[in-house]
Amino acid sequence: MDIFLSYSRSCEKLASKIEDIILQEPAFHVIRDIHSVDTGDDIKCFMDSIRTSICSIVIINQNYLYSENCLYELMSLSKERDFTSRIIPIEITETDFFSKDTQKKL
Repeated sequence: MDIFLSYSRSCEKLASKIEDIILQEPAFHVIRDIHSVDTGDDIKCFMDSIRTSICSIVIINQNYLYSENCLYELMSLSKERDFTSRIIPIEITETDFFSKDTQKKL
């Protein structure tokens, strides 16, 4: 069973720790860009490949909110009809996602 992990590069260590925990269960496989996308590859093809994942873990921090690729991943995920039941968000405390200033920028 595939689990998609979405994160900004600033959370790569946390993403690796989460992946290590998930992989302790042999039935799971983690889909991450570092395993599937090379520099310069088309992220749209990668996003098409994650539709079969059972869930998506999204690590949200300030850098994630300002990353074009991260937001593209999130928007692609949100287009799935069962999006809300298949996403596990993790918000890093430094994120001011719900502040009025951030909402204006988005």
